[in-house]
Amino acid sequence: MKKSLVFFLGLLLALSACNIPLGAATDPPGIAYTRAAQTVEYELTRLAPMPLPSATATLIGNVAVPTDTSTPTSTATSTATSIPAPCNQASYNPATIDVTIPDWTVISAGAAFTKTWRLTNNGTCTSRRAGALTSPSP
Repeated sequence: MKKSLVFFLGLLLALSACNIPLGAATDPPGIAYTRAAQTVEYELTRLAPMPLPSATATLIGNVAVPTDTSTPTSTATSTATSIPAPCNQASYNPATIDVTIPDWTVISAGAAFTKTWRLTNNGTCTSRRAGALTSPSP
């Protein structure tokens, strides 16, 4: 009887030791308000309107130009021949494009509009009025 009582008390002690609740984690006072404010801040930032790109260029002043300090060891001499670009690849300066509808203009769905560009040919080929302007594939 004494053995079974000792065994029972030992078993009871072992089982109760596995279920002793530790002190509940307490948050510092005011943490609920901080979390609520952070949630509101996140939602307002997420819903804020995105700034539209500006058409003005940003000037960078006094930028040091890197110089090549390496010395060439030996250079092969070859005759360079220039291959003229075919005349279906005229060079257009994108800075001189005149757009009738500015970028980021909101037009309602289904509204009729006409968009016109004025281009300046900077290439060596002559432009023709009947030519086609295509954009390169990505």
